[in-house]
Amino acid sequence: MQLRSIKQLKFAYPFATLVTLLAAGTQGAGAQTQLVWPMGGTPFHDWVIGNYVDIDTRPIARGDYRGGKLTYDGHDALDIGLAHFRAMEEGVDVYAAKSGTITSANDGAYDRWSAMNPAPPGEAGNLVVIDHGNGLTTLYGHLKKDSVAVNVGDIVAAGQVIGQVGSSGQSTGPHLHFTVRQNGKAVETFESPDEWWDNPLPYTGDVAGVLDSGVASEWPTQAEIEYGVVHEAFLASDGSTGRLAVMWNYVHGVSEGSQVNVVFRRPDGGIHANYAWIQDRTLGVGYWQHGTVISGSQVGTWNAELRVNGIVISNKQFLLAPAIPEPVSITLVGTISILFSCLASGRFRRLNDRRSCF
Repeated sequence: MQLRSIKQLKFAYPFATLVTLLAAGTQGAGAQTQLVWPMGGTPFHDWVIGNYVDIDTRPIARGDYRGGKLTYDGHDALDIGLAHFRAMEEGVDVYAAKSGTITSANDGAYDRWSAMNPAPPGEAGNLVVIDHGNGLTTLYGHLKKDSVAVNVGDIVAAGQVIGQVGSSGQSTGPHLHFTVRQNGKAVETFESPDEWWDNPLPYTGDVAGVLDSGVASEWPTQAEIEYGVVHEAFLASDGSTGRLAVMWNYVHGVSEGSQVNVVFRRPDGGIHANYAWIQDRTLGVGYWQHGTVISGSQVGTWNAELRVNGIVISNKQFLLAPAIPEPVSITLVGTISILFSCLASGRFRRLNDRRSCF
């Protein structure tokens, strides 16, 4: 039995434009020493580039350096994003991409703007700008409140912590807005990646994976999706009515034409449900959730897997256990009672002369 399938719910990308007073435009790299990556963690595991610089100068048009659509009109930066606010709360450092002098450092702004909680027009965010000399500057936008670790005039080294990833200013989710400018013009560094970067990354659309994934017993709400859904490894059966199981994925890099499958496997390895489709356009970053109802008699360890072109990019196990009976209270002496349902969970706490579940 199938309740419903939600193939694609776009997550907090594309991120909103960072409001700055700097001029837009693009230009080639020229002579340039290499940059280090400005974010802590592991690419394609902890974070991913959701948007590139828009190199299509036509009005109301967009195009990234590969001729794809992983950008939006007029975008002048790399948007390097986390999966959700829970990851932001754990703290992800932002680094100076190159040595230089701090020319701007703003802090103190609210840092949890999102699609559900959009920033008001003109809201300024927390940011740092570094002058590297010879007309080269870098900007680090949407930083976490009270995380900016530098002041105007400070000299910083490449790789030095200057703040943490946030969602301040005109932002719809936690990410770093990273702009490189040469003589005031925005540069798409991926047009000449080996000249600009000490460790160039592949194009996001070429690397299928997940930043986070799991199984839930209910359809996650938009608020839960933005904050970060939690994996439930244990699901109690609802008896004869069955139990809803939802596989959720913060997914990236699914290219146009890819074969995608979300599969739920029974404890015996057989397929219970298989959602299959051909991806109609390249997905940089997004959120998918798919659900199915499992009969209460099919207890045991289940698997939910996401496959792209036959390769498993996420595999989550969850245990479907027999239904837990409702609490039955028997008064023995005075105020002493025992809740027998506690036996199923093995959880007790003592409150004066009373035992109860918690």
